[in-house]
Amino acid sequence: MTIHAIYIYIAQGHRRDRTREFNEAYKPTIDIFVSARNEEVVIGETLNKLLNLSYPGLKIYSINDRSNDQTRAIMESVAAKSNGRIIVVNRPDDAAP
Repeated sequence: MTIHAIYIYIAQGHRRDRTREFNEAYKPTIDIFVSARNEEVVIGETLNKLLNLSYPGLKIYSINDRSNDQTRAIMESVAAKSNGRIIVVNRPDDAAP
């Protein structure tokens, strides 16, 4: 148990040194994937809430998983107003499950 405690102490000290070198300006791009099937009731609100995130370089992929309702139309409507931040992908009807 003592060896474990020493290891944690050393690892934490090492981690602290690396944070000093961290560049605060570095913001990696983040991709969010939202898959939905027959979610017309909530998909619009979900995508709009994701659009409200202020992180720069955020890309949202909204995947329509063969919906039978208005999910696709709602996704495309929200994407049209997103300045290219949302990309709608429609899964083909003949795709494997």
